[in-house]
Amino acid sequence: LCREQGNLEGDTCKVEITITQAEMASRIGSTREVVCRSLAHLEEDGLIQSQGPRVMQIPSMQALGNFAGVHHDLDEPRVVSELSAEIA
Repeated sequence: LCREQGNLEGDTCKVEITITQAEMASRIGSTREVVCRSLAHLEEDGLIQSQGPRVMQIPSMQALGNFAGVHHDLDEPRVVSELSAEIA
């Protein structure tokens, strides 16, 4: 979303949110309350920053990706079971 519609500067992204929390919840099969709490936790952890009712800033795309379990630094994509086998 940041790369397509946001303002990406280095590792920081600012994006306008064009749907409501209720619409987000509906798209992921959840409730508005869960979306609201999840966004609040992300903000408390410093992974996102609300900049008004419709603007969200992600101070570090790397940190958010790490939190979400997204790793773009692999030589080739692998499934979690392959990575888990290497750790064990």
